[in-house]
Amino acid sequence: MQTAIKGITLSFFICLLSGTINAQEIDLTDQLILYLPMDGDALDYSGNEVPTILGGPQLTEDRFGNVDRAYQFDGVDDSININNNLPLITSRSYTICLWVKFLGKSHSDEGTNVFFEQRHDIANGPSSTILFMGEYFGQLVLFMRSSASKESFRAECNLSYGDQWHHFVARVDEQKHMEIYLDALLYCEGDFGNEGDFVSLIDHVNLGTHHHTKGLHGAFNGIMDDVYI
Repeated sequence: MQTAIKGITLSFFICLLSGTINAQEIDLTDQLILYLPMDGDALDYSGNEVPTILGGPQLTEDRFGNVDRAYQFDGVDDSININNNLPLITSRSYTICLWVKFLGKSHSDEGTNVFFEQRHDIANGPSSTILFMGEYFGQLVLFMRSSASKESFRAECNLSYGDQWHHFVARVDEQKHMEIYLDALLYCEGDFGNEGDFVSLIDHVNLGTHHHTKGLHGAFNGIMDDVYI
């Protein structure tokens, strides 16, 4: 099924069948939480009216060369705040999709180029965190810490800087199986075994920055477009 939002046809092309990737169109509006097409603004077009606050990113060309149809983050402190820092992802089963072009390493923390963050920011003790990072000291990371303990799945990555766009997907299913796709291919996978929740005492929900021990601990340096959760 295809459904148009803001004049854009939504189609999702990743489907894992017997270890191979097959093209398949599915309805991205099914249980859609957030949709940021970034076509001239940073507003949510999912129909859920999720509030967003633009914190520094500047409009730029998207992957098709269209002017003011994507946002460039400076790698220092640019971010888009989401849902007034209230939990956005409240289910253990979710998918995050977005298009990205890396322009360089983070300037605030060289090893941390982060896409999405939902976390409780405390110095010590258990916390509630979901992080999807495109670069974490040479690794591609889907990091989840519940109120009980922490789990994460990481794999080595060699991401290019400059002119190349990449499509990233992070997915967790009902069986707590974690997958990361890069450019329509299953890049890495693992299992998340911990119980607990991801909605306790959330302090930060945003795109483009990573907070840790009450401070900024990394920022995305590049261009981001077409974000779905």
